[in-house]
Amino acid sequence: MKLSGFDVRSLAPSDHAIIADLFASDPNHSALVQSGVLAPDKAHAIFTDLPLGKALHDKFVWGVFDDGAVVAVIDLIRDYPTPDTWVLGLLFVTPQLRNEGLGARMIDAVCRHAAEEGGAKLRLAVTHKNTDAQRFYVRAGFSNAGTRDRREADGRVTKLHVMDKALTRA
Repeated sequence: MKLSGFDVRSLAPSDHAIIADLFASDPNHSALVQSGVLAPDKAHAIFTDLPLGKALHDKFVWGVFDDGAVVAVIDLIRDYPTPDTWVLGLLFVTPQLRNEGLGARMIDAVCRHAAEEGGAKLRLAVTHKNTDAQRFYVRAGFSNAGTRDRREADGRVTKLHVMDKALTRA
C-alpha cells in the first residue's frame, strides 16, 4: 500500500511494542471501542485476530511512519465475508495527527489497494459510542449497512454500526 509523504510498512508480530506505544498515545480510545483490543497490552492480538475461516495470509497489518516514528496503523482482511468484500478491522491515527487529513488519505489508499486486488466493497464496524468515527466514515463515503452485537470477553454486549463503501478500480 502506498501513501504519499509517509513510509507504509507491513508489520509483524515482533512489532507489537511499537503498536502498543501507538495505542498508549490515546488511552481514551480503548473505552470507546470497549473490547480492549486497543489496550497497549493487547497489541499482539492485532496480528492474530481473524474471523472464522480466514488465515493469516488474508490479513494485512501496516504501520504508517513519519520520520521513523509510527503515526498510524491499519488492519485489513481480504475476501470476508464474501470473496469481493474487504474488512477494515482498524484504522488508528495518533491523536497528534487527527483532523489533519491523514485518516481520509489512509482510507483512500486502503480503498485503492483493495480495489487493485479485486475487492468490490470495503466494510467496517464502529461501536455505537464512537460517534466521531461514524461521522468520519460517512464523510469518507461509507453508508450504513445495519447493526450487529458483539459479545465481549467479559460478557458485555457492544452494539456495532456496520458500514460499507463500494470500491472502484482506477
